[in-house]
Parts: sequence; structure tokens; C-alpha cells
Amino acid sequence: MRSTTETQASSCAKLTSTTHKPLTRLRSKQAGHPSSLRSPPLCSSIQSVILRSSFEKRNPVGFGRSYSKICCGGVSIQSSESEDIKPRTPIRRLRNFEWDKNEQIDVVSLNNLCVDIILQVDNLPASRDPSSLSTLTSGPPPSSSYWEVGGASNFAIAAARLGLTCLCLGHLGRDVYGDFMLGVMDQEGVKMMQVVDGSFPEMCQHSGSFFEGPSHGHPDKLKTLLHPLAFEDTLLCWVFVDPQHRHGFCSRFDFTTVPLLDLLESLPPKAMGVIRSAEAMIVNGFVFDELSPNAVEEAVGAAKQAGTAVFFDAGPRGSGLMKDVPGGGRRALEYLLRVSDVLLLTQEEAETVTGIRDPEEAAQSLLRSPGSLVNWVVLKVGPKGCFLVTHDETSYHPAMKIEVEDTVGCGDSLAAGIVLGYCRGYDKMTTLAIANAVGGSTACRSGAGRNVATTELICSLLQSSIESCEGSDGNVYRESAQNALRLLRTGKKSAKYLL
Repeated sequence: MRSTTETQASSCAKLTSTTHKPLTRLRSKQAGHPSSLRSPPLCSSIQSVILRSSFEKRNPVGFGRSYSKICCGGVSIQSSESEDIKPRTPIRRLRNFEWDKNEQIDVVSLNNLCVDIILQVDNLPASRDPSSLSTLTSGPPPSSSYWEVGGASNFAIAAARLGLTCLCLGHLGRDVYGDFMLGVMDQEGVKMMQVVDGSFPEMCQHSGSFFEGPSHGHPDKLKTLLHPLAFEDTLLCWVFVDPQHRHGFCSRFDFTTVPLLDLLESLPPKAMGVIRSAEAMIVNGFVFDELSPNAVEEAVGAAKQAGTAVFFDAGPRGSGLMKDVPGGGRRALEYLLRVSDVLLLTQEEAETVTGIRDPEEAAQSLLRSPGSLVNWVVLKVGPKGCFLVTHDETSYHPAMKIEVEDTVGCGDSLAAGIVLGYCRGYDKMTTLAIANAVGGSTACRSGAGRNVATTELICSLLQSSIESCEGSDGNVYRESAQNALRLLRTGKKSAKYLL
């Protein structure tokens, strides 16, 4: 069911420009924008299936033609007949981006990389258990037409479409899913680099389904559950969508408290070099699914020493980190909340990490905490828009009036607008106008990944906002939308596909 978001007006003080070291180079790539992916239809009844646990037996590349029916958490799903999926033989290794020190990277995304498999269901699963994941992964996957890139790609693609040169640091397996993501990201102009080098998997001595070694933060736990083929596999996230466009998610990280690369104490030298040379780095809470808190802290510390602006979006993982999951997670969370240049939080997330219900008071507590280096706190309040809180003032910009199709990826897309505005020195209201337009454009489309905001739709929303603003507060919003539209159309080295 589609709903129209309501905007709210709020008085905003006159804002001054915020400066940061300017982006020295904005690089553009032509991006394709395919229509939204449609998921398989529902089946009318539950059919018994023989489960074959993915942790016991796998066929990662030899897919057949029929996916048929599965049952997960009481939800029955049926996919249409899958075409033959024939991977290249042998499957090529993910090659690191051959970074040239003379080539400027505007923003590095440190987050997990995954491929979403999108399934329509009548009702979202009431609960999840390990058997759900085994059920989903026991048979051949649906047709690749139901795949979409997820995780870090939502932010990265939105940023690239805004004209930023973006590089994703993460883990991809040597499988068809990894190849799929590489192809999509290459088409979108996003660079990729592995967070591990070729020697790391060989350092790990496996015994059955367990890795023998300490878990950081919990030295008494000597065994860490780890799939023997973990380094070969790309993370899959099963996305359930009901008729009301609500979502449920299921991946292997929902059933473990240990990062995939738990023993990786630091990133490879190449990755650290890119971080130090970039204008900005955005860290998402989901990165702790793959990297240890030690590795994340070291990467952030290197960025701060080099003058790279650090953005932190805690996301849903913030509540787990507060409970010290994974081990050392709370220490890493507190470090990121203290040293980041910009924090991006929903109202609920702000309350989770501060214990303060009032969002503006929560933001001020983060800005004024001992040793805080935070300059901006961006509070996302859904259909109401977002606030930008600094030491001196609070700015507010209402959301765009849109028909909501799907909210997945909206926060990631909004973050791309915030990064653009902060690093290029745009004033706060203009930055919020861009961010709201990017997030709103994504909400107008179904699914994330390649279906995040297009620059054409961003410009269209800004133009509509200019025409619909009324009253004294409306004049402020109209001016910010006009500035945003002008900058996107005529900004230095703007993307060639901007109108």
C-alpha cells in the first residue's frame, strides 16, 4: 500500500558555511538504472522439503534449473523456474583495485558486502533460527534476476551517482555472487578492494566446522564457529517483502556473535594507504559482522591521523555493540562515537547509544562528551526529514513529499548526500536538502542496490520542493533546494549524467 509522507515545518536560524578540506577531484561514471527487480511469487501451500544444511554440504556453483518451494519460519515461498547459471570456469579471484597513489579517492566505504535475494511473502517470518538459514541455502538459488547488490553498495552507488569517486573495502567470495557484485559495481563506477590478502585464509587452520583459536574479547572461548568455505563464499542476505512493503532479513550473521575475519588484527597495507589518502571514510555498524573491533579501530585511527574525515552510521548493529557483541564491540562503538567527524543516527539509535530520549539532547551529549571530536550529528527522523546538530545550532529540513514505494537503502542514500555536502563545504541547509532528496528518491523506487536514487529523480524532487514551499519557513527550504539543484547541475567536475 502506498502512502504519502507528510512534511513538517520548523524555524531554522541562519546558517554559516562549514568547511573541510575540499574534494580535489570528482570523477563521474555513466550508470545504468535498471527497473526494479521483482521477486518470485508465493506458493499457495507448504510443501515438505528435505533440508541439507549449508554447513554440512554445499554446491556453491553447480546450480540446477528448479528452485521450487521452500519453507522458512512458517513462510512458504516459491520461485519461478530458474535459468541455468553457469559460472566462469575457473571462478576468477577478486583482484584488488590496483590503487595509484596519484589517483584521488573521495570516499572509502568500510562495510560488509553482500548480495540480496529478494523474495515476496504474504507474512514476514515471526522469528528466526539457524534452521531458517539452512533451509534457504540448502537448494539452488532463484534466478539471478532476483539478485541485487546490498550492504555497502547502497551507499557506494548513491555516492558514485552524485559524482564522488568511491571505493568499497570488504570481503567477497570466489563465487558467482562475488562475480555478480563485481560486474554491477564496475558498471556503476565503484572501485572494490578486499580487506584480506591472499595469505589470510591459509593462516587459518580449520577443523571440521570450527576454527581453533581465541575470540577477541572472550579469550576463554577457544572455538569460533566458522564455515570451512567462509572465505570462498560471498555473504547472502535473504530479503523478505510483504504486501505492505515491510521487510525481514536473514543472513549467516544473524546466528553468530563472531566476525567472519575475527583474527584479522589490521587491514592490508594497500587498504590502509587508500584510507589515509581519501578525502573521507564512512564506517557502517554492519562492518563488525566481518571485521574485529581491533581492525576497525586501527583503520579509523589511521584515517584520523591522515586528516581523512570519518563518518559513522551505527545502524541496527548499534544495540548489539552496546551489549559488547562482538567482544570488544562496545569499546569500538564508544571510540567511533568520540572521534568521528560526523555521526548519522536515527532517533531510536541516538537513544540507544546515549540513553537520552530527546533526540536533540542526545545529539548534544555526543558533541559535548569528554574528548569528542564530532562536528556534526545528523538525526534521521523518517518521514519528518532530518536534523543537523552542531555545537552552535540545530538545523532542520523536512522530507520531500513523495509516494513511498520502499524504504530499504534510504538511510544509506541519505548518507551519500551528507558526505557530499560536508566534504565540499556546502552550507548545512543545502546539504540537508540534497540528503533528503537522495533518500526520498530511493524511497520512490523498489529495492536498493542499483535501485537507489538516480540523479534525474533527485533533481526532479528538488524542483518539486522549490515549487511547493510556502510561508516564511518555506522560503528557507525553497532557497536550500534551489542551491542544491544549482550545485548538482553546475558543481565542479559534476557527473556528466547530471541534468
